[in-house]
Amino acid sequence: MFSFNQKRGQTLGLKERVAFLMTHEIATFKLPERLEELADFPVSTFGKVSKKILGEWITAKLKK
Repeated sequence: MFSFNQKRGQTLGLKERVAFLMTHEIATFKLPERLEELADFPVSTFGKVSKKILGEWITAKLKK
């Protein structure tokens, strides 16, 4: 599981995010294992965040 963050102002680190989610009783398998910071989220032609492109970016990054 990944947590994505846009670089704008103050950000939370991975440890802080996990701690926050644990206080809200999120299942352990749903907790992020890593954090990726992006300048902008990729959007589809409909103006929504493209999960497909995000997945492709991470797959390409992990192959390096």
